[in-house]
Amino acid sequence: AGADANASLPGGETILMTAARLGSLEAVKALLGRGANPNAQERRDQTALMWAAAEGHATVVRALIEAGSTINAALPSGFTPLFFAVREGHIDVVRVLLEAGVNVNETLQPKADRPASPLGANYRPIRNGTSPLMLAVENGHFELAIALVQAGADPNDQRSGFTALHANSWVRKPDASDVGDP
Repeated sequence: AGADANASLPGGETILMTAARLGSLEAVKALLGRGANPNAQERRDQTALMWAAAEGHATVVRALIEAGSTINAALPSGFTPLFFAVREGHIDVVRVLLEAGVNVNETLQPKADRPASPLGANYRPIRNGTSPLMLAVENGHFELAIALVQAGADPNDQRSGFTALHANSWVRKPDASDVGDP
């Protein structure tokens, strides 16, 4: 009916971003078909692809990639769509991104001039050089970590200063429910 497919909220969130975040493949395709910009950024530089990846909407991620979304767009924190998907443990989204050509061994490279964390001084930022494998292990997504290794992630990568095995020892805390020698 003539609505603007690139309309946005005051903070820059476009209709496409909202549809991607909610996982509405039909709405995403309709908006893209009417000229919605798949690479638009809101005020914090997030894109529709980042939002779809973080929410685990693999079909929407695929549609956005097919429409020309930049698969390696990065926030000042260094987060890309892959890192959003890994942090949340979305294996299907990670597989779609890897099929599209994202490097399984890329690392977080935060910009030096990034703003202070809104979470305060006690927030532990992710280290430069953190790989998707390292992030998966640190977040307890062990099945995803194995999928990343099977896709070619280097289990001996030490660019963050530690290996995935180090991180596993920090995350895995055996308790009384564990049987045998942890």
